[in-house]
Parts: sequence; structure tokens; C-alpha cells
Amino acid sequence: MVNSNCDKLSDALSAYADGELSPQETTLIEAHLESCAVCRGALAALKTTDRQLKALRQEERAPEDLWGKVMTSVSTMDRDAPERDDDAADPAWSASRFGRRRSMGIAAGVLLMLGVGLSSPFWSRFGGKNPLIVEPVNDFITFKVSERPLDMAATDPVALKKWFQGKVDFRLPLKGAEIDGYRLVGSRLCYFLNRRLSALMYERNAARISLYVMTGEDLEIPKGTWEPEASREIASFAVENYRNLIWQDGELVYALVSDQPKDDMLRFVAGLHLDSA
Repeated sequence: MVNSNCDKLSDALSAYADGELSPQETTLIEAHLESCAVCRGALAALKTTDRQLKALRQEERAPEDLWGKVMTSVSTMDRDAPERDDDAADPAWSASRFGRRRSMGIAAGVLLMLGVGLSSPFWSRFGGKNPLIVEPVNDFITFKVSERPLDMAATDPVALKKWFQGKVDFRLPLKGAEIDGYRLVGSRLCYFLNRRLSALMYERNAARISLYVMTGEDLEIPKGTWEPEASREIASFAVENYRNLIWQDGELVYALVSDQPKDDMLRFVAGLHLDSA
């Protein structure tokens, strides 16, 4: 017979497998696993699925902006999902936290059933859209929904430059810590488009803007138009409910991604103070 806690535990297994639970939560789960063969089997199946997903990352890539669409759907599921009263009575089990992870699992399962991986797409077979247009948006959506922490939380550009030394093959050309009310809060080290790159994160109230900085080698830089607001030539693209502004300065390429209005993003670009690449 399945223990009455099994339903709640199933929501937490993924977080437990990833080592993301508090000591109290971990103790509760491990005590349950000792006496429940059903949940031990579910945990083993989860670990097997994780290994399969990791293997798929090395195989055929997803079609154009599929991952971004799936993650956008997950975000909608989380926002619209009703709260669970039974979880609210037990502080050790967070419905909102584990409900989000369950939705993420559903998204991963969709991709698994389709037989595709979770990283950059095989664009030429699915419309030929330039990956520089879509992949930064996909990364921004995935990071936003997953609520992972920044790799380096810092408001000091000098500290971020020092942290990135040796991690990317360019010098981070960052100078300012605040632009048009957006405050620098940190950065992530990313890998897509077959290169390492930095993703600088800025916040203004609840709004976020991410500036991706990368080398331009082997990239197809889309042709832009002159934007007087930003005083530079910029290629602008709408991807789902997000916008990606792309430009090149010397050997470096920049992609600015946000769900904020284009005019706000152009003012942000105008306020950027970047060292020479």
C-alpha cells in the first residue's frame, strides 16, 4: 500500500535528487524512502530519466525555438495553477516550489517524447532562422523560469571582470553598474552557439534585461538598421513575447534580451559604457 505521504513526496523527488532541499526536507524524504519501495523505485526511475536527458543533449538538436515555447508554456502553467491547501498546512512541503519543478519535468518529458535534446537547435532543417536570434532568448526564458541563482552575484563591474578572467576568451568590456535605472546584479557563464559567453543581468524593479557578450567568430551577424535612440546600427527581432537586439562592436557581438518595450531596451543600449573590445 502506498503511504499517504507519497503524493507529496513525488513532487519533491526531483529537488531531492538534485540536492536542492533543506536538511529538514532531506531528512523527511530519506526517512520515507527507507520504508517505501514504491518511492524508491520512483527515485530510481527519475535518475534514469535524467541520464537519458543528458544523453539527448549530445544528439539531435531541437527545432526552431521549441525549448523557448515549452518554457513559456511552463511559465503560464505555474502562474495559473491553483494553490494546494494540503501542502499549505505542511511547511516542509512547498507547493509552489515543487509544483514548478513538476512543470519543468513535464516540459522535459515533452522534449524526451519528441526525441530531441535540450540545447541549441538544428536550425537549417526547420526554417533556417539564425540561431543568434533565438538561442539567447531561449537561454533567458530557461533561466527565468528555472529560478537558478546567478553564477556570480555582484554589482561591481571590476569584480565581474576579474571573475570572468580565464573563463571566456575575451576581456569583458564592462564599465557601468547602472543604466537607465537598471542596476547590474551579476552574471552567468553560458555555453551555446558553440562558445562560452557571459550573460550580464540587470534589474529595474521587477523587470530584467540580460546582455549577452560573445566573440563574433563563425557567427552570422544579422544586418541591422540605424537606431537614433541608441546611436548605432542594431538588428531587432521579436521572439515569442521577448525581443532580442543584436549588434557588433569590433570582435565582440552583443545580444540584449528582455520582455520590456523596444524603446526601453534602446535607451539601455544608449546608456551602455563599454571598453574597446
